[in-house]
Amino acid sequence: MSDEEFWGLTVKKFNALMKCYSLDNKRQDFHAGLICAVLANIHRSKDSKVFKPEDFMPAEEQTPDQMLEKIKMYQNYFEVIDG
Repeated sequence: MSDEEFWGLTVKKFNALMKCYSLDNKRQDFHAGLICAVLANIHRSKDSKVFKPEDFMPAEEQTPDQMLEKIKMYQNYFEVIDG
């Protein structure tokens, strides 16, 4: 899209463009999360939880405590894998 086309957008068209952009980002996040989940599930122990693509996707909004909890979960997971 050229600068001229961008600056000629109406508010309605701009919002529609942003919605498409957001949906495309979510689709890409899901694909990346799916790959991560497959790899994590291949290497998980039988007693550990099954990972889902959503476990590796960014949350819409997370509190600092939620982010820290997720980091700890991944650290524990990799400690189990590394032995």
